[in-house]
Parts: sequence; C-alpha cells; structure tokens
Amino acid sequence: MAFLGELTEKEISLIPLYRQIWYDTAFSTTRLNHKKFQDVIQSIYKIFNLEIPRIHYCTNLYALIEKSRNFVRQPSVCEDGTVFASQVMAQIHELHMNFFDSIGHWDMALTSQLKVTKGS
Repeated sequence: MAFLGELTEKEISLIPLYRQIWYDTAFSTTRLNHKKFQDVIQSIYKIFNLEIPRIHYCTNLYALIEKSRNFVRQPSVCEDGTVFASQVMAQIHELHMNFFDSIGHWDMALTSQLKVTKGS
C-alpha cells in the first residue's frame, strides 16, 4: 500500500469510483447470499488464525433479538476494559481493534480522501 502522495494520477482518479462502490454497498438492501457471506467470513477468520464462528441468520430484527437472548447471559470484559453483553460481542470488538491496529496510519490517510466533501 502506498502513501497518498505516492498514488499515480490514475489511482487518484479512481477514488471517487471506489467511494461510490463502498457507499452503495453500505446502504444496499439486497438480500444476502448466505453461502458467499459465509465463505468471506471464514476466509477472514482464517487470515487472523481464529476459530471460525457459527453464523446465525435472521429474517428480521425481532428474530435477531430472540436468537440473541442466549448469547446475552454473562457480560464479557475486553483487555481494554470495555464491557460487552456477551463474549461474541467482545470478540468482535477485539477483532475490530486488532484490525485498526494492524492498518495503523492508513486509516486516517484514506479517510481524508474517501469522505464525501462539499462540492464533490
């Protein structure tokens, strides 16, 4: 990965396209392809050498709440002191923090280029 100052003109010109792709993906209401989603999640966990989780699919928010009741029985505390309602949520937090630690300064460098600004 290069610093922003090291990007070519072509790479810089593609930033708006990728910004739009990420925006469209984030706000998409397209139904999830369960097989494809499971394959991607398993790949990510393998990269981090983590045990592959069981994935639970829900059709709506109420079904999610009902399925989640069994997970929210005993609070879990992360290394950074953050408390979560379940061990699963704590693990997600740890993964999130480890991911941002691993990309370090790239996060801030990319954020400034990918955000939507006035007039663009």
